[in-house]
Amino acid sequence: MDLAFAAVHWFGPWGLTAVWLGSISWTAADARRRCSRRAARAAISGAALLPFAGAALYALLRPCREEQDDRARRVWRRYLEAELDAGERCLVCLTPLRPDFRSCPGCGESLRADCRSCGAPLRFGWVACPHCLAPAQGSARRSRRAAPVAA
Repeated sequence: MDLAFAAVHWFGPWGLTAVWLGSISWTAADARRRCSRRAARAAISGAALLPFAGAALYALLRPCREEQDDRARRVWRRYLEAELDAGERCLVCLTPLRPDFRSCPGCGESLRADCRSCGAPLRFGWVACPHCLAPAQGSARRSRRAAPVAA
């Protein structure tokens, strides 16, 4: 019994100090991943000044997600929103377009030209008219600005 008491008496403070330093190092590593620099410094200081209670308080109040996870989540959401956006947009000003528009309502860029054979609207980049199969030689070339539409 005296030997056990002597061992706890001599090694107990060293064990508590080791656990305290371990809680400080865990708090520092976790706070650097999850928090801003200022909040990480506050968490590390709290863990160092309040043995055991500082690390426990940080564990209760720490942010649920890491900053890198939040950043990856934001980038992934922007990617998915861009992929799922089914609407066509103007290449110049990114205004949403409808299929029947002949020019962009935002910047006036010409979006379609008339087929020389049948007069059907052709999108720029089309090689042939889908209605009459006539080649869309010069009509599919891109103009800089749309001509004003007569009212």
